[in-house]
Amino acid sequence: MDVIADGDRTRARKRVADELRSVKGSLDRIRSRLADPDFAAKAPADVVEEERRREGDLSSRERVLAGYLVTLG
Repeated sequence: MDVIADGDRTRARKRVADELRSVKGSLDRIRSRLADPDFAAKAPADVVEEERRREGDLSSRERVLAGYLVTLG
């Protein structure tokens, strides 16, 4: 038995989709920055490492949100 009302499911799906879109935008910006040879060459190593860590965190978040969307139908 499905205990989530249709209206609640619709709102939850929209909220998750909005967050997923935001995460994807952030990931695109970070990946673009990391792919730029000038960034890697000129930025301090700790800044580059922090961007790589953020990319990993956001990638994980993206997978979780995509899974939620599948679950929400």
